[in-house]
Amino acid sequence: VCSSDLKWLLSQFIPIRGGFGHGNSSMKDVESTTKEIEEHYDRGNAFFHAFMGDAMNYTSGIFKEIPQFHSDHGDYQKSASDGTLEQAQFNKNQTICDKLQLKKGESMLDIGCGWGTLVRHAAREYGAKATGVTLSSEGKKYCDDASNAENTPTEILHMDYRNIPADRSFDKIASIEMAEHVGLNNFVDPYLKEIRERMTSQQEGALLLQVAGLKQGSNWEDVAWGLFMNKYIFPGADASTPLNWYVRQLELAGFAVQTVEKIGRHYSYTLHK
Repeated sequence: VCSSDLKWLLSQFIPIRGGFGHGNSSMKDVESTTKEIEEHYDRGNAFFHAFMGDAMNYTSGIFKEIPQFHSDHGDYQKSASDGTLEQAQFNKNQTICDKLQLKKGESMLDIGCGWGTLVRHAAREYGAKATGVTLSSEGKKYCDDASNAENTPTEILHMDYRNIPADRSFDKIASIEMAEHVGLNNFVDPYLKEIRERMTSQQEGALLLQVAGLKQGSNWEDVAWGLFMNKYIFPGADASTPLNWYVRQLELAGFAVQTVEKIGRHYSYTLHK
């Protein structure tokens, strides 16, 4: 392990306030989170399009059947541009909206909306009043340009989720693999607390949370992979835990968990495509 890696690793166990590059990633204020997002997500939309394809979804799709890949013998079966990935991401966005029981005219918020694919899907396919929030200036530009190009009205707030105006509320809320950025110490308060306060009705509203977790009883290889992801792929992400932890935090925040679905194998398919 090189000295810089060792220094970074030790910083993850020292509770110094600050985010990626500043100290322990569980102790993150708005300034530190903003810096971490800028360093990763503002490197250019063309960079992300090169590996995410036209769907521009950073997270796992949902495949209805096992997709075809290259065979072990190297012969060509299907290309990475055969539309399978885009269909899987459409399926994922459809699943999110269906689980939220999203209806025409309802307001929907996507916390950490990335490039706005889910927001546009909710507006286009369900007639929702769709709003996204992102800290990425490049992401907001892509969202606005794509909405204009598709003639699909959406609203994109360029701010930290903690700075959403107190007078704004939403019928349905989604947070798709953004939760890993908030920090373990911030998960219930302010993260889940802010979500509840942004709900139009805490009785009739719904939250869909998608996270990349770790299986119970993870070994050292899982931990090493998680640390690698934290430093090089998903900076500042430190809330990848077993499922029971997420359920507990949601219940502590006052949510009643209705359904749980594990889509681990779909991550593998997404990465292959």
